[in-house]
Amino acid sequence: MPDAELQKQIEDIAKEAKGKVGVAAVVLETGENVSLNRNEHFPMQSIYKVPISMTVLKMVDDAKVRLGQQVDISPDDFVRWGFHSPIRNLNPAGTQMPVYEIIRYSTSESDGTATDVLLELVGGPVAVQAYLSDLGIENMIVSNTIKEISRDWETQYRNWATPDAAVELLRVFQEGR
Repeated sequence: MPDAELQKQIEDIAKEAKGKVGVAAVVLETGENVSLNRNEHFPMQSIYKVPISMTVLKMVDDAKVRLGQQVDISPDDFVRWGFHSPIRNLNPAGTQMPVYEIIRYSTSESDGTATDVLLELVGGPVAVQAYLSDLGIENMIVSNTIKEISRDWETQYRNWATPDAAVELLRVFQEGR
């Protein structure tokens, strides 16, 4: 059941925005929810790092990857200058680091190089989509690397989700699936 006052506040804020606004929020324990444009497609931007990291963690659960497993990161793996990458900035000759640290760089520091390394580790966008499908999450697409986005700005819009799909992914994460 939606909270009418909160719903109105969201709608009022959206009217003042200079773009399309999408929102979905759910209180997991009660099912109370609010939304706006819940089934519209929105570019995920850095949020797309979450399903990638969750796919890695599923592979850890399945004993296909170890959190402490060392991964080589070479200069060829670096995203180009102009895209955020502390790994590249701190290790210009390349480095080796454990999977857990690459996840941290990707999710906590929004490191594009880390994200691409994780995406390659899991088997690319197809593997992330298979994981999302196994979870029953539709309307979320991870289709491109940060390197691909850096070569063609419009590519970022191919990685999209609906607000409902984003909330469902967070529900799955909170439930530990």
